[in-house]
Amino acid sequence: EGCGKIHFDSGKLNKRITFISYSEVTNQIEQLIQQPVPIKTVWAFLEPIRGHQQTEAQRLSNETTYKILTRYYKGINQEMLINYEGKKLYAIMAVTR
Repeated sequence: EGCGKIHFDSGKLNKRITFISYSEVTNQIEQLIQQPVPIKTVWAFLEPIRGHQQTEAQRLSNETTYKILTRYYKGINQEMLINYEGKKLYAIMAVTR
């Protein structure tokens, strides 16, 4: 109590997501490029944010914003992205224990 932890039913972790970070690598012609690197694949719960939970900017955008819950993993941070179904990368807005 009072420690800021979020409690949820771990049985709802039914989607696979991968945390992605970018790393600088040298390509074949000796140029430094940013390359996505998978960090960790985990089970997650995805829920679209609707109505009063959205900011004004989110309401005006035609993209869906998701709340994504997983177990806490040390090292995961807001500089990373989340890959879901290999289709789209989602920015991490906050990491909470």
